[in-house]
Amino acid sequence: MKKNIVKIFSLLAVASFFTSCNDDQDVASIVQIDKPTMTISVASAVTTAEGTTVPFTLTLDEPTGHDFDVFIMRQVTSTADQNDSDINGDYANTSYQKKITFPAFTTSYSGEIEINEDELAEGNENLILQIGESRTSAVKFTPATTNITITNVVSDVLDLTFNFDRDFTAGSNTYSLCEITSDLSGDPYDIDFIVYDDSFNDLGVTDAQTGACPEELSMDLADYVDGTYHITAYLYTNAELDLAEIGFPLVAIPEFNIPITVDYLRAGSINKGRYNQEPVNYFTSNTAVDSENQVVDIVISTVGGKRIFTIQDTAGNVSASGRMASKSKHISKRVK
Repeated sequence: MKKNIVKIFSLLAVASFFTSCNDDQDVASIVQIDKPTMTISVASAVTTAEGTTVPFTLTLDEPTGHDFDVFIMRQVTSTADQNDSDINGDYANTSYQKKITFPAFTTSYSGEIEINEDELAEGNENLILQIGESRTSAVKFTPATTNITITNVVSDVLDLTFNFDRDFTAGSNTYSLCEITSDLSGDPYDIDFIVYDDSFNDLGVTDAQTGACPEELSMDLADYVDGTYHITAYLYTNAELDLAEIGFPLVAIPEFNIPITVDYLRAGSINKGRYNQEPVNYFTSNTAVDSENQVVDIVISTVGGKRIFTIQDTAGNVSASGRMASKSKHISKRVK
């Protein structure tokens, strides 16, 4: 009789243990004694370009009953930094990480390491990563290391920004060319930028003729054959600044220069820089509407199968000597 009572109490204790788990509890974590084994598959060494991805796969020999995290760690011996990939989460010891979550009740996870495309002209970089780290305790695994050689990508586009804003004073007030409008006509100060071929035929490129300050132009190699392209500044409206010295609409403004600078960038080839218009070609506050001056020449050439942008003046020098473009050849002014 005593033996039967002991058996009854033992069965009740076991039943109480299992029924005490509510629906939200992870039963698998209770009954799973041996941890699954995770296999990490990734190329040990790979060469890839900026803007691409490197795949990896995580495989379990049996599923777990709960999600768990796996960490990809950038090794401090990498020459690539946190801006070169999506392994950019802050972590201790100046390292960086990416966390991925392996879903419950599955046995395979496929992911990618994203390699960022940047604007810098640079040589190859190495991104050394370890997939798997001690904070993952739900499974057994051996960390895997991959050494990614990142090659530079050169853009086919030359980005140009034409700056012509400047501050000036009239009496006790300060004005900006980009913000001023004429009290007489309501016109702003507006410069358009025109692209000519080597023979000064207007190519009808209107990207930098929008009324914005500054204006921007992107020259895609797909749109231009090899040759020299002259870019000029055309004064579309001048907010009646040329009347300012005689007292209307602004009072007593001495004539001042309006230089144009050109910010340029070809991602992966020409780092950000600034080109200064030759002073002889500056507009001034007295320059009349419809005036047009040389700003910069862009030369496109092919050397060794590679197409090259060169930013120069008309004589091939670093700073523009410039020249006045023939007004009769200008055929695409905006209609006022």
